Amino acid sequence: IRRPPRSTPKPSSAASDVYKRQIFFIGEYVLLTNVITQNIAREPHILTARALGYSNSKIFSKHIIRNSFGPFATRIGLGLPFTIASLVIVESTTNWNGMGSLLYQTILNQDSNAAMGLFLLLALLTIILRITISLIQMVIDPRVRTK
Repeated sequence: IRRPPRSTPKPSSAASDVYKRQIFFIGEYVLLTNVITQNIAREPHILTARALGYSNSKIFSKHIIRNSFGPFATRIGLGLPFTIASLVIVESTTNWNGMGSLLYQTILNQDSNAAMGLFLLLALLTIILRITISLIQMVIDPRVRTK
């Protein structure tokens, strides 16, 4: 059974599809953040800050949040390429228009040039995302800074 051709997706629909797909992972992100912050709250430099008399809000904002960003950002960076790649399945089963359905149609139509272009776009997006997260980690996390 051949489906009728779909219209070309708008640039904003690809981003909105990723946002819609990320909603399913909110619970995982909440649990991950909770575990990370609890582990960091038990580290020696946090106990030292408490012993020196710093307020809990200052410890939380200056130490715990900055140190917990690294693992959390790494998890998001590893999860977004999977989310983008899974859009093919989500959009083809729900009949949404977006990058996933465009990739699905190019594979069905055996349009290898368009499929390679979309795979290249996804690979570039993954590389740019990982570099961006690494740069943000260097700014925020004091343990990652180089001298």
